[in-house]
Amino acid sequence: MQSLMFRTIFTVLLSILFTSAASAQVCVECHKKVTPNIVTDWQLSKHNQNKIGCSECHGDQHKSAQDVAKVKIPTSDTCAGCHPDRVKQFKAGKHAAAWAAR
Repeated sequence: MQSLMFRTIFTVLLSILFTSAASAQVCVECHKKVTPNIVTDWQLSKHNQNKIGCSECHGDQHKSAQDVAKVKIPTSDTCAGCHPDRVKQFKAGKHAAAWAAR
């Protein structure tokens, strides 16, 4: 029973990782032309190293230049889904006030 549950969870996690990586590649191809420095930053990031693609933070509704309004701009609350302790520390500091002011 535990073995079946482990295999099921493992399969789901793998599909999420590979789907994320594949969709990120689609984003990268376009954004290399539009925002190349952001692509480079992501490629060097721990998010990329850990197979965290664009859609985890930006949603999956933005698919082309015609639907840019559908992109989700991450906030500290977006980050809190994976990094609750770091966001709590961030919100307690002065830099959170600058983020809120934008």
